[in-house]
Amino acid sequence: MESLQDIQERIVKIDWFSKCGEISIVNTNLNYKFVKNWSEVSKKCNNNWDNFKLGIRNKLTASLHEN
Repeated sequence: MESLQDIQERIVKIDWFSKCGEISIVNTNLNYKFVKNWSEVSKKCNNNWDNFKLGIRNKLTASLHEN
């Protein structure tokens, strides 16, 4: 059995983003989308985050209005 240090060393050596930009067939139950570059990632994340914050703000406003 590997020690935690051995596992950590293996994890550190992984080139996590080596397949970025390549389309592959992945069978998961997760909703995912392939992107071509970091600018697409940044735009998508920012849009999702902005929509999430707006939704929370709307719920808070509605709750304050009702009470």
